[in-house]
Parts: sequence; C-alpha cells; structure tokens
Amino acid sequence: MLVDTGSDLNDFVMSSTDSAQSSPSASHTAPGEELWQLVTVPGTRRFDVPPSAEARRRLVRQVRTLPGGAPVILSCNALGSRRRCRRFARQAGIELVREYVAIPSLDRPTCYVEDSRSALRYFFTELLTLPRGGAARSAAVAAIKGIAHSFFPAALVGSAAPTRIALGRIQTNPTRPAAGRRPEPDEPRALLDLPGMQTLVLALSKDPNGKLTLLLIPRGSFRPALAIKVPTTTAAAASIAAERAVLSDLHARLPEAILGSIPRFEDLREVHGRSALVTTALPGAPMTMRYHAWRHTATPAAVRADFQAAEAWLARFQNASAGPSEPCDMDGGGTEVLRRRFAGDSHLDELLARLSAIHSRLRTSSTPRTAVHGDFWFGNLLLVGQEISGVIDWEAGGASGEPVRDLVRFALTYALYLDRHSRPGQRVAGHRGLRAGEWGSGVTWAFDGEGWFPDLVRDFVRRGLARLGADPDCWREAMLAGLAEVAATADHADFARLHWRLFDRLTERPPTAA
Repeated sequence: MLVDTGSDLNDFVMSSTDSAQSSPSASHTAPGEELWQLVTVPGTRRFDVPPSAEARRRLVRQVRTLPGGAPVILSCNALGSRRRCRRFARQAGIELVREYVAIPSLDRPTCYVEDSRSALRYFFTELLTLPRGGAARSAAVAAIKGIAHSFFPAALVGSAAPTRIALGRIQTNPTRPAAGRRPEPDEPRALLDLPGMQTLVLALSKDPNGKLTLLLIPRGSFRPALAIKVPTTTAAAASIAAERAVLSDLHARLPEAILGSIPRFEDLREVHGRSALVTTALPGAPMTMRYHAWRHTATPAAVRADFQAAEAWLARFQNASAGPSEPCDMDGGGTEVLRRRFAGDSHLDELLARLSAIHSRLRTSSTPRTAVHGDFWFGNLLLVGQEISGVIDWEAGGASGEPVRDLVRFALTYALYLDRHSRPGQRVAGHRGLRAGEWGSGVTWAFDGEGWFPDLVRDFVRRGLARLGADPDCWREAMLAGLAEVAATADHADFARLHWRLFDRLTERPPTAA
C-alpha cells in the first residue's frame, strides 16, 4: 500500500550521507525543521545529541531545567545512534515515545521510518528503490529486498542506522514542575501522536510548494491503512484542497470497479492552521521500484509490460468517465501561462507560434471529455503483479477534461529518465544509438530515434489516440503539446524551463523518424 510521495521515491537509497532539510535545535540549525514542526505539537524543543561526553553532560543539565511533560525531539547522527540516543534520554530524564530511523538519499529529502519491525519491513520491501548506480549497488539493493521479504532483521537495521530521531516528553517528578495543563481528550493531537499507529514520514517533496506525506500502519499490521498529506505553504494547501475536491467528485461519479484504484477521502485535519488531507492507502508498490531496477528499462519485455499496464488502466478509467466529444484541447489556458512564465525569452513569440500550430492541428480531431489525472507518470502508479492497483496524487486532476493529457504524460515521463543510470557520454544500456548527456535525451530518443523503445512509445500514443477517436498520425503533436503543458504547470521553475527548452529543440527541425 502506498500513497503519494511526489517524485522523491526515486531518490531513496541506503548508502548516502546526505542530510535532510534543516531546522532549529536547542542551539543551532539542524536537519528536519519544516518536517518536525509539522508533525509535533507547538513548543516542541529539539536537541542534537553531541558527540563528546562533556558536551552531552552540559546538554543533560540544560534539558533537566525543562518542566515535566514538555515535548522534546532528540536527533543523533553517528554510528550507534540508537544506543547514544537512549542513554542520553535516561540521563536527561526523557521518556521516549517514538523513535525513527532516517533513510537518507543522494538527493534530498530523507525518509523517516518508525523503528519497528512492520514499518521497517514495509519500507525495505515496498519503497526502497535504486536511483543511480551500477550493478554492484543494484545487487546490494536486490539482496536487501530479498532478505526483507523472507527474514527481516529489524533489530539489526534499527541499531545499525547512523541517524535517528526520537520523540519524547520530559519525565515529571516531585522536583520538576509540570509543563502547563494536560490536553483535553477531544483536542487535536499531533500527527505522530495518533494512537495505535506506526508511521513512515516520507519527508518533503523537492517542489517549492512541497507536501509532507505520512503513511499510517496499524499496530499488528504490516500494511498502511491511511495516508496523510500535509501542506507546507499556502499554495500547497490550495493543491491539497483541489485534490480533496477531485477525489470527492470522482467517488461520487465513477463505478466501483475503477474506484478501488483511487484513494478515498477520509478526513481533513488542521495542522498548524492548514488543512491536511487524510485518505485510504492503496495496495501495491510504485512502478518506480521496477523502473529503477537494474536493466529494467533495457529489457523490451519489461518495459512493454509497464506500458501495457498503464494502457489498460487508462482505458478503463477513461471509458468509465467518458462524456460528449469535443475538439482535442491540449492548451487549457497553458499558452497564457507560458507567456507570463517565460516573458523574458527573446524568441518567445516564435515558440508560442509553433505551439499554436500544434494545438490547431490537434483540434482537427475530437475526443471525449473524461476524468483526468493530470500527472499520470510512473511514480504515481502502484502495481500488484503486472496490473495497476492504485493511482495516487490527484491534485492536478479533474472530473472532466482532455484525456490525451494523461496518455502523453506517461509516455514522456517514462522516456525522460532512461539515461538516469548512465554516466554522461556513456551509451544507455539496451538502447542502441542513445547516449546519456543532454537533459531530455531519452525524450528526444522517443521522438526521433530508431529502435524498439521509440517504436513502443509511438505505438502506445497512436493506439491511445485511436481509442479516443483522434487521428493517430498526430502522435508527435500530442507529445509536443504534452511537453509544453509540463513547462506551463510544473511547480519547480527549473524543471519547467528544461521542458520548454526541450520543446524548442524538438520543434526547430523536422522529425527524422515517423
């Protein structure tokens, strides 16, 4: 089971020493500020357990001045962090309530997994993936996952992890006054205080308006039952409100046969003045895990299975929500967004003229208005076996829109990361003629290359267009319009500009392959 974690699941590995995002501690900035402020009660103090014995003694004396019941967070970043953290807690009179193992990534952020057998086992079997690296690292990850499925040494993993976050409260005793009143039973709890639940904190996405995702595993279970998405900015809160509206609308309109693969809206909680979205968790592991497995994208049969799974689910979803046909509209206001976003570009008018011609060609075909996901890439697709069991992250979706958007988004994003495991200038395994280097080379390969993968992508888009009643010969225009849509809608400005430059490169010359 899994819910949205943004694109960050691509980046989880065990071997990195990269820290998480920063936050205030007792004396200086330390990892995890935004994250832990969101999931703990206001007024929680954070302390970094220092490496030297003398520094720890000074900090113990400082912590002992806090009133009884005061909430605290301990952070330890050193080998033997579990032992150090627990020893410090005993010396300082802290009752530890929850402990988290930090799983760092090559690129921020860090994932925090509660130090329990079920939470750790779930992470290593369902979420751990390989972002970059060769055969040795891939073999190590595969071995870890194999062990985790059969015999998972949770105690060993918890004790060996070098970075730990522990939540607790100052113990109350006759010499230490209590910290204010106790909360009433019906008062909202901090997200990590939910009774009977173990948690995985999937950290902040890298977008400027990121969200924090928590998976909640009931005690005694090995699978998440609920997920909470927490906004970090006002814009992120608006996205979460939009996702809530989309999910509510879809569950009111669509048949049960397709709703089993769409999260159900469960609740809305206030977190530091902003609404957090609570949904059911869905079965399956993200397609990301397969995509980044060693040589997966180099194997035609494996890649074909991914496209077949996406095609089958998308056909069922679009057929179940199909309405009246209208001219194919891949603009949807995107042109005006692009005009504002790239106003300083010297040849903006020329690029927009190219895009206008593409939109005009597409409007010669008609497609049904269907429900739209809006970000239908492989990181948002969950798999059980060879079938999609869930689709997550619906904030860009809608109950009625242009279905070609989802069709081309999957094809484009699948092609985008083909060279992720190859060094610049190196040939990409399984794709003769494709070399890693220039950003978007995999997408360019899908458009203009010759080989099994470009053929697979084009056939996927052609079949989808034909199924929707559009001209399959417009596959290239549809994908170019999809690139422009990402440039208009991406939250991250650099990511948007890279897509806009790629659109420029692919439209400045005639295609070399049909």
